[in-house]
Amino acid sequence: MAKIRTEDFLFTTGRIRSLERELLNHERMERMINAKTDDEALKILHDCGYQDALSSEQDLEDALSRFRRELYSSLERYVPVPAVINVFRLRYDFHNIKTAIKASARNYDAAALYIDAGTVPIKLLLLSIPDGKNPTVPAEINEAIASASDLLARTSDPQLVDFLLDCAMFSCQAKTAHEAGSEFLSGYVALSADAANLRSVCRARKMGRGRDLLRFALSSEGTVATEKLLDVLPEALPSLFFSWLAPAAAAAAAGEQMSSIDRLCDNALMAYIREAKFVTYGEQPVAAYLAARESEMTQIRIIMAGRSSGLSPEAIRERLRTSYV
Repeated sequence: MAKIRTEDFLFTTGRIRSLERELLNHERMERMINAKTDDEALKILHDCGYQDALSSEQDLEDALSRFRRELYSSLERYVPVPAVINVFRLRYDFHNIKTAIKASARNYDAAALYIDAGTVPIKLLLLSIPDGKNPTVPAEINEAIASASDLLARTSDPQLVDFLLDCAMFSCQAKTAHEAGSEFLSGYVALSADAANLRSVCRARKMGRGRDLLRFALSSEGTVATEKLLDVLPEALPSLFFSWLAPAAAAAAAGEQMSSIDRLCDNALMAYIREAKFVTYGEQPVAAYLAARESEMTQIRIIMAGRSSGLSPEAIRERLRTSYV
C-alpha cells in the first residue's frame, strides 16, 4: 500500500475549509424546522449551496440528486487522488446495480431510479447486466453483478441480493481506500461495515432469522469477525462493538427500536469523521466533507418529511443525526 502524500492536498484542504462554511449547521436546521412554510424552509438551503439545484427542480429528491452530481463533479477537478472520492461514489454504483438487476429480472423500466454519481457511467453499467461480462467495467463490479444475478435467479429473494451487493460494495471500498494509502478512509470503511453488521444482527433477530440471513448479510470488512456475530446474544454486543459504536451496541442490547439504533450508528460515523477537523491538511478533510454532505442530505429529508407528516418540532429533532458542524 503506497502512503498518501498529504502535502499534495494543501490547496484542496484550503478549498474544503472554505466550503465547510456552507454546511447545514444546527442553527440552520432549527430555522428549517421552525419555518412557517416548506418554501421558507427550503430557502434556508440557499445558504448551503443548494440555490442552483433548488431553483431549477421542483421535486426535492431531484434537487438533491442534481446537487450530489455537481458536488462530485466539482471535487474531481481539484482532488489529487481520485480514490478518495471513489470510496464514496462506489455506493451509487452498487445502488444502480441493485436497481438494474431487479428491473431486468422483472422486466420494467427503472430509468428514473438510477443515481448518476457512481464511478461507472450508468450506460456502461447497464451493459454488464445481468451476466457481468462488459470488459469496460472493473472486474470486481462485474463479479458482483454476476453473483447477484445468479443469487436472484436461484432464490427469487431481492433482500439476499441487497445483502450480497452491500458486502461487495464494502469490499470494493476497502480495496479502493487501501490502494489510495489512506488509513483514515480504511478506518471509515471498516466502521461503516461494522455499523452495517450491527444493524443486520439486530434486524435478523427482530425478523426471527439467524444464520440463514446473516451468512449473506455480514461483511468481512469490519473489525468484528463475522463468526462472532452469527449466533451472538444481544447482551454480548457491547463487548464486541466497544469503540465508536458502543452507544449503538448498548441500545441494541437494551432492545431499543431500530430507528434509534440506526441513528446511533450514523452518529458513530459522524463522530469518526469529525476527527478530520483537527487535521491541518491531507485527504481526511476531503473525505469528511463528502461524508458530511451525504449526512446533510439525510438531515434535509428527515426535516422535510417530518414537516410534511405534521410532526412536532420536538419529534423531528429526535430523528436528526449529529451534524458535522
